[in-house]
Amino acid sequence: MLSRPDLERMMDDVCSRATDPAPSFVDSVFEAEFLRTFKGPDGGLFLDRPDGEGRFVFALNIDFYGPEGLSIHASSASCGLISLALLNLPPDIRYKPQNMYIAGIIPGPKEPPLESLNHYLSPLVDDLVVSWEDGVRFSRTACHPKGRLTRSAIALNVSDLPASHKAASLAPVTASHNLCICNAEKATLHTRPWHLRDPSTMKHHAEAWRDASTQKERDLIFKCYGVRWSELWRLPYWDPTRQLVVDSMHAVLELAVQHHCRHVLRLTTEAASAAVLIQPAFNHTFRDVVDADGLSKEETKSVKHIQSSLIAPIEDGGEAIDLLREQLLKRHLNSLRFVCGDLQCLPQKPGGTRLLKIDFCKALAHWRSRMPRKPLTPDVVKLSTPAVMDRIRSVIQATVTPSWVNSVPTYFGDPSHGTLKADEWRTIFTIYLPIALISLWGAGTTHPSSHAATRFRHVLDHTMALVSATILVCKRTMTERRIQLFFRYISTYVRDIGVLYPDQPLYRPSHHVILHLSHFLTLFGPVHSWWCFPFERLIGQLQRMPSNHKSGEMESTLLLAFIRGAKLRHWLGRPDCPNILRSCKRLFDDIYAPSTGTSAADSVPGELASGPSIVPDDLRGLVKARSVVIRARITLDGVVYARSSTHPGNSHIMYHPNGDFRSPAVPGIIKYIYESENRFCIAVRRRLPVHRDVIDPYREYPEFGAQLYSSQCHPDLEVVETGELVGHYAAWQMNPDLVVVKPLSLD
Repeated sequence: MLSRPDLERMMDDVCSRATDPAPSFVDSVFEAEFLRTFKGPDGGLFLDRPDGEGRFVFALNIDFYGPEGLSIHASSASCGLISLALLNLPPDIRYKPQNMYIAGIIPGPKEPPLESLNHYLSPLVDDLVVSWEDGVRFSRTACHPKGRLTRSAIALNVSDLPASHKAASLAPVTASHNLCICNAEKATLHTRPWHLRDPSTMKHHAEAWRDASTQKERDLIFKCYGVRWSELWRLPYWDPTRQLVVDSMHAVLELAVQHHCRHVLRLTTEAASAAVLIQPAFNHTFRDVVDADGLSKEETKSVKHIQSSLIAPIEDGGEAIDLLREQLLKRHLNSLRFVCGDLQCLPQKPGGTRLLKIDFCKALAHWRSRMPRKPLTPDVVKLSTPAVMDRIRSVIQATVTPSWVNSVPTYFGDPSHGTLKADEWRTIFTIYLPIALISLWGAGTTHPSSHAATRFRHVLDHTMALVSATILVCKRTMTERRIQLFFRYISTYVRDIGVLYPDQPLYRPSHHVILHLSHFLTLFGPVHSWWCFPFERLIGQLQRMPSNHKSGEMESTLLLAFIRGAKLRHWLGRPDCPNILRSCKRLFDDIYAPSTGTSAADSVPGELASGPSIVPDDLRGLVKARSVVIRARITLDGVVYARSSTHPGNSHIMYHPNGDFRSPAVPGIIKYIYESENRFCIAVRRRLPVHRDVIDPYREYPEFGAQLYSSQCHPDLEVVETGELVGHYAAWQMNPDLVVVKPLSLD
């Protein structure tokens, strides 16, 4: 990269800007706290670049993956990838394959055990220690023909929880020492303040583990402190409480969001079609059947049915007891005898007369008649029903979205759609699911009973707390207020799980980990600069490379092929690249460049729908010329906007009318895109607001940002300058008169 003047200037310029006053809206790691206070080997700020040194900071990722992808071999083989991303580069080019560094591929077919990962980290750490302490001098770079000294450092390690703890040689997340960040006990996991662990003490314990003379001594140290020796401790600046970050992709999207949808709300086809669980009339601890009881499988199953029948609610009066007795007669005799013995209500007959099945049934019915009859709690409100699943799926299918919103399975919740990816969970949970659930359970909706209405509202508010936290953590800019709001929403969500769902465990390590995301948002700014999505895409690229599928050889083949491709891409980007090869670059990009999901037509500034034409009648009041050049679409900052006749989703825009940025943005639909005086203009029909008497349940969740609007638009067009655009919105037709408008801006 130092052979390209454009990249070298970018890498230096970002260090210079890091010394500017901290902005209120942080959009990169260089504007956040950690790098602005990160001290170099001389005690000064690392980014000060004394004597014009190159100062480069990296994000380290360690991940294990199936080299065969989703093939039949995937479950039996695992490789490891040690990769780095140069944070000095802008995000739009930082994660291109040619700009990422693969430090090594850990051979499979199994993951290295315990501290064995240190052997693969050691060569990388050797280079980093030299670069930090002595620096690395390049004899010549693109911008420094006489050479320059450079120093590099790892700013953060971002991986999933198992990999990050393995890299730092810390106890796994399921152990009592579940976090490297703080010393919180289970009883105080969801409340502040927490005391951060002392990195010097952690390093002391790690060194003690390394220097222990026996395995027994090592095991004792690890049991007490949850720390082993990691090669990362050789880095003089390593502080896992600040640099071993929590990855939002895994912790929020793949753990919290997925768990909430699948296991808390139970939004699956199977759960929706299951019968409602009956609340017991009382609790009773029955004795379990053991092998010594000598019951068959069918008799053991019958015991469970009898026990369930005995604690189920029944009506008052003798008829209910008679009905219970008749139901018990259908069970096995040995099962009835077992339950009677457990309840100490075995029937007695004078003279040792043989006991019949009816005798045991009468005894159990008599026992039941002396117990409570009404359910312990009001009727259970079933959250996941076929109607709920149908509404979610209809919203996914009918919502109009711009082309940059990735598609998701329309038959959400069914096994047929396979395993959802993190980005699919983000789209579903921040767009479609809230639209659907608010329309079913929000203000103004009707339910069979007040109890059901209250239950649905509590569940909705709880779900929207996680939705709000997810939206905030995925913002491309971060402020102190957003960090505080994120913590408030996520702590409310974690706290109320045990209150609203007694069947859910009160303690999940991943929930406490998410609470610490606020700590890392302060240190490193918005997560798009340091989450795992780019590293997962890199793994996907390696999985698609052809290989001989032989473990031990395959890893070397993939690494060498990746390096060759990266070198070729950089060479084609150099200013001294021969013209004959430069002319082939477009062909090379078409074949080898990663797909971005954007068509070639979308990459041009504006695509002509036709040549100059007569101004349409409804546009004449806005355009003075007799003819105008109409465009089908334009691309602004990588985002495609189009006419409604070209792409309905790309025509739905949020904008500030008349450039009044102090007023809230309003939704509209693009009818024309045209050129006027060498600039693009957009003719928009604004959506009409709803009548003031209409109850808008979406307004109660400001972070979600959706609102109800009329399905009609204003008949007159208005001109919108490109600088007045905010972004797109998603639209769902709630009924013939109302549309749900969900702004999609990530800023």
